[in-house]
Amino acid sequence: MAVPSAESKPNPPEINPISLFQAGQDTVQDIIQNAVEIFQALKLTQFPNGTNPSHRVAMERSNKLRELLDKIERHFKKLRVIYNECHKHLVDGQPSAESLIPLCGPDSEEKEKDPNLKSLKEQALDKRKRELEQQLYTKNEQLERLLTQMTELVWNTNSVLTSTIT
Repeated sequence: MAVPSAESKPNPPEINPISLFQAGQDTVQDIIQNAVEIFQALKLTQFPNGTNPSHRVAMERSNKLRELLDKIERHFKKLRVIYNECHKHLVDGQPSAESLIPLCGPDSEEKEKDPNLKSLKEQALDKRKRELEQQLYTKNEQLERLLTQMTELVWNTNSVLTSTIT
């Protein structure tokens, strides 16, 4: 009996969050595609209106719908497994989504009210924001004065033109 060498063993694909997210996205696309196929099949289905459709055609459509529904069910089960794996990988060492959002969470209200609880980076960003707001306010005032001057210039030009014409 020969022992398989390390070179002959296929490497299993590495499971990381990115590949899991991609697999989840592909699964969702498959679910959507199958749902579209179901709606198209339902669109072609005729309601019983007193006519006798062919039994074979009705059975084919029924089997196709059943098959598509089974596919969607399998895709949802696969998606659930992928979700659980993603959640397990995220819990293992990566921060939660809520902690990545700066103004989200139970301590966000405290930080807003008490400037002493803000980090140095947040304080620097707040200072920069105030500076930019002041610059914006100043520029808006300058634009307002410039528009007023331009309006007066147009009025004066129009009045000179009307006085020279008459």
